[in-house]
This record gives sequence, C-alpha cells and structure tokens, in this order.
Amino acid sequence: MCLNFKMNSNHIKVMCLRFLAVVVCMCLLSCGDRDFDNTLTVTEEFVDQTDSIKKAGLLIEEGDVDEAFDLMSNVLSEDPSNVDANVTLAGIYLARDQFTKALDVANRAFANASQDYVSSFNPHVNKKTIHLILAQTYYYIGDFNRSNDQVRQIINKNVNLTPEALGMELERLARKDL
Repeated sequence: MCLNFKMNSNHIKVMCLRFLAVVVCMCLLSCGDRDFDNTLTVTEEFVDQTDSIKKAGLLIEEGDVDEAFDLMSNVLSEDPSNVDANVTLAGIYLARDQFTKALDVANRAFANASQDYVSSFNPHVNKKTIHLILAQTYYYIGDFNRSNDQVRQIINKNVNLTPEALGMELERLARKDL
C-alpha cells in the first residue's frame, strides 16, 4: 500500500509539472497581441547612439572637435545619462577651458558609470578616466584639495600634493593608460 502511494504521488507531481508547462506555453502564446515594436525601437536607438559616440571619437582624433561636440549633444538630448557621451563631452569642455561645464558633465558621467565601466568607443576610457577629467578640471579652477581627492582615486594612494607636484602628476596620468 505504501509503495502504491508513492507511485501515485510521483504521478501527481508529473501531472502538475505538465499542467504548469501547458499554462506557461499558453501565457507565452497569448502575448501575440502585445506590441513589441517599442523594444526594437529602443535597441535601434541604442545602436545609433553607439555609432554616434564611436564617430565622435574618430572626429576628435581627426581634430574635428566641433562636429564631435554636436554629435554628443544630440546623444545626450535623447539619453542624458549616457556615460560615454558625458565623458566625451566633459573632455571637449575641458579642452575648450569651459571648466564649469566640464565639471557638471563629468560629475554626471561619474554618477551614472558603474564601477567596472569601460567605454564602448575606446577600451582605455574607464572610471579612472572620469576621475582624471575631474582632477584636471578641479586643478584648473584652483580647487587643489578636490583635485588631490580625484588623484587618490586614480592611483589608490593617500597623497596630498602641492599644486606644482599635482600639475606634474596630472600630466603623467594623462599620458598613461589608466
């Protein structure tokens, strides 16, 4: 009698699993009336933004910073939290000596970047690059304490450099792959 009970219990479990499988299939098949075009559109926009970011990187290498600026502005008008676009735009603002804007955009990039962030257009651009942009920007506006804070994040050492030594360290870091 006990053996017969276990067999019935297993039989019941199998039937329940089959029933659940049928329910799941019915749910999946009933999704046909839903509009999935939005998902495809979002993916297409993401691809277009990545292409724009890569193109901006090439334009910067060629010296066409104005065109790269326009591309990044367009990407950010659609996706203000795009880290790659924010990093690129912060670098452009820094190169143009627009330090307040560079600081705002670099801080936005930092806030949205994951700890293991690596740029889609350049594998050498990462979270430490954002720290470097912030360190340089703070240095140029004369906030050496905050610049030192950013350098500490890059080199993982507790340093308190004088402005002259800080400037030399920033130059060294800018030439180095972070």
